[in-house]
Amino acid sequence: MGSEYVRRRTPDDAEDRQFLSEVAREAAERDPPSPREMDEVEDDLPTPDTTYYGNTVKIPGTGSAPNRCQGLSPVGFCEGAHIALGRSSCDTRYCPDHYLGWVRDGAVSAVARLAAYRENAEGWGKRLLHLVATPEVDRVSADRFWSMRSDAQDVVQEAGARGGYCIAHPYRTSDAADRLFRTAVQEGNLSAETGRWTFLRRFAGGDWEKWQSMTEAGPHYHFLAPCEDFDPDAVPDGWVVKNIRSFSRFQKRDLESFEDMAVAAWYLRTHGGSEEFRQTASWFGDVHPASFDPEEELGATEWYFIQERAAEAVGVPMEEMRDGEGAKEERICEVDGCEEILHDLDDLRMFTSDASWMRSIPPKRRHRLRAVELWMFEESVIPPPSVRSSEARVRDWLLEKGRMYTDHSKQTGLKAFDQL
Repeated sequence: MGSEYVRRRTPDDAEDRQFLSEVAREAAERDPPSPREMDEVEDDLPTPDTTYYGNTVKIPGTGSAPNRCQGLSPVGFCEGAHIALGRSSCDTRYCPDHYLGWVRDGAVSAVARLAAYRENAEGWGKRLLHLVATPEVDRVSADRFWSMRSDAQDVVQEAGARGGYCIAHPYRTSDAADRLFRTAVQEGNLSAETGRWTFLRRFAGGDWEKWQSMTEAGPHYHFLAPCEDFDPDAVPDGWVVKNIRSFSRFQKRDLESFEDMAVAAWYLRTHGGSEEFRQTASWFGDVHPASFDPEEELGATEWYFIQERAAEAVGVPMEEMRDGEGAKEERICEVDGCEEILHDLDDLRMFTSDASWMRSIPPKRRHRLRAVELWMFEESVIPPPSVRSSEARVRDWLLEKGRMYTDHSKQTGLKAFDQL
């Protein structure tokens, strides 16, 4: 079905039913486009002469990390009394280190709602398209970029979309970025199927100045939209709408049906528009939460099953979907020559109450453990941000504070050994 327009036919006879069966089979067997092919669709879309949002509208992962994920802190300990340090994950859209958590969570939510809608639909109502709508405008401000999203939703509905998931995209790759990408592929440093945005992420990371040298403003709006018939002739003047592809046929017990949607949702979210107090992605039409309640339409058990499959397709462990914590894999101490199993800090006081274990620990390690108790459990001594920026500084601080706060009066647990 690709980008062509397929008019609705009612399967009143065997010939019509055969026609619909063949079209559905072809769509299911067609390989989904790679990220590179998705990028190339945007090459021929119109571009405004001027834009005024380069310093306000960015993309995920190019902002500042929030305070809660900037500093190092203890995350575990081993039986050799080595302290493991790490950074907590904020999973915010702006964070250069953790924006993929935001991408992941939104992709799971999108795949689950789209899958539920398709499961609840019948016949051609299960069909899902990837559309892109672009305005033909001369100039675009930041406010106009966001307000045109509503216009784009109206436009694709006129072309046949029942509603769906909309991801606003403010930029396209520049000619310089495209040349750099082609060179990397030609020299064998990059797979030809790699998306240009994936390539640029490796090049620019979270540095917005680098991104600005490799992109140009070009507002357009991607849609994952249930659509029985796509009619390009119904698109109003001033807009260009393209049907990038039809997704594979949906079957709720076929994980590939979910993975097909997950690949698109993930990739499109990685370079959608990001501005404070604005949503990168939105729902509209018949799929909007105000119009469609998956649990009410399918039942709690069915909706839970679909959520699990969506999480699995995106790559979220089932335990994380249920408990919000994720599967806890066995971790090994990274100190050279140790290789002991790492334990959670919740177990620390159980270990420090073991006198024989405490006697086996060198004094410096005992001091650091005492400082961890003061910091993480008693919260009486907390290092400043400047200390938490460096692993060496954190370890020095732990040693210093552990020595400073030795309590000789308490002869139990960790403190009973501070004088050794």
